[in-house]
Amino acid sequence: MKLIEITSVIEQSQMVLFGAFYPIDAELVEDINKKTKTIVLIGNAGPKMWTNFVKLSSKGITRAGSKKLGLMDQWTYEVVNKMAEKLGCQAVYPFSGPPYYPFQKWALRTTDVWESPIALSIHKKFGLWHAYRAALCFSEKIDFTAPKKRDSPCIACEKKPCLTSCPVGAFSEQGFDAFACRNHISSKKGSQCCNGGCLARLACPIGVNYVYSKPQIKFHMKEFVKNFQVC
Repeated sequence: MKLIEITSVIEQSQMVLFGAFYPIDAELVEDINKKTKTIVLIGNAGPKMWTNFVKLSSKGITRAGSKKLGLMDQWTYEVVNKMAEKLGCQAVYPFSGPPYYPFQKWALRTTDVWESPIALSIHKKFGLWHAYRAALCFSEKIDFTAPKKRDSPCIACEKKPCLTSCPVGAFSEQGFDAFACRNHISSKKGSQCCNGGCLARLACPIGVNYVYSKPQIKFHMKEFVKNFQVC
C-alpha cells in the first residue's frame, strides 16, 4: 500500500490526510491491533468536508449497538469504516471511548502541528480550522516522507490575539474555562460567538483561508453546548 493510494481514498469523502507516524509499543492503546506499524490521521480542514456531510447526512445514518452519537460522529463512523474496509486497515475514533485515544498527542507526532496558546492544535497550513475525525491503523509500514520539523508559528506571534479576544476570558495560558465558554454562547450576549464563530480562533492569523462556513460554525457551537461534558 502506498500513501498516494490512501490519500486518494480519503479525499473521495472530502477529508484530509494530516500525516502519519510509526507508533512505538507504548502508543498502541487498548483495542488497537498490536501489529500496527503505521497510524494515519485524517479529518476535516476548512469547509470542504462540511459540504459533503450536509449532502449525505440526511440519509439517517445510525450506529447500531452503541451509545447515541452526534450526527457528524455517526456520519464519520459510517464513512471512515468504509474507507478502512477498502484499504484493509483498522479505524479508530476520538469519540468512541472509553478508552479514548490520544489524538492530540498523535497529531504532534506528525510534526505538522503544535499546541497553540489556547491549547487547540494549530496546523502550519490550516491554522485552528481543522479537526481530527479518525485514525487508520495499518499492519504494514507505509512509506512516507515526514515534513521537516519547524518552530510553531505561535512563537513569532508577539501579540497572541487568541488569548485576549474571548469576551469572557475563557482562554488563558492556564487553560480553557469550558464552563465560561458554554455559559456565554448559551446566552443572548453570546449570539455573536454562537452564530459567527469563536472570537479567539478567528483572531488567529494562520489559516484564514480555511475558516469554517457560518452554517458549519453554528452547527459545531450548538453541538458543543448540547454535548457539554467536563470529566
